[in-house]
Amino acid sequence: MGILTGIKNRFLYNKLRKSLVGLTPYLAFDNTKEALQYYEEVFGACNITRTSPHNDLAESFGIDEAILSEKTVHSQFNILGKTLMAADNFQNEKTSCAECPVLLDLQGEEGREIEQAQEFWNKLVASNKVIVHAPFEKQFWGGRLGYFTDHYGVSWLLHVHS
Repeated sequence: MGILTGIKNRFLYNKLRKSLVGLTPYLAFDNTKEALQYYEEVFGACNITRTSPHNDLAESFGIDEAILSEKTVHSQFNILGKTLMAADNFQNEKTSCAECPVLLDLQGEEGREIEQAQEFWNKLVASNKVIVHAPFEKQFWGGRLGYFTDHYGVSWLLHVHS
């Protein structure tokens, strides 16, 4: 890659990153409480918060008041410093997160991000709780990319731009 191409790619990449600020994936699960435990164990999710519906919402959501504490109207968690949100699927319709992958995009200029992403990838693969579609490896544009699907059918891309 020539110097001008590299500068142009860096400029476009930085412009894209700025346009994504404030865009947060919001996932829907049949059991978000269970999914959060999975993401904590397998992905190393942290800063996990979860809110159950209040009694006054039970009827409008069609939930038995006896199981409100097991339901989730909102949750938030971090994976590799990226914020994601999730809630239970109260519409009782089948949802799929396979068609729109979640991108965990890290800047790799300092080197630590590449090491952190590789450790994350190694942990995922060793867990045997994800399906790897493409290994985390160097790509023709200079970055590293891996593609996998988790236990809940969510597709993920792990990318480190270098």
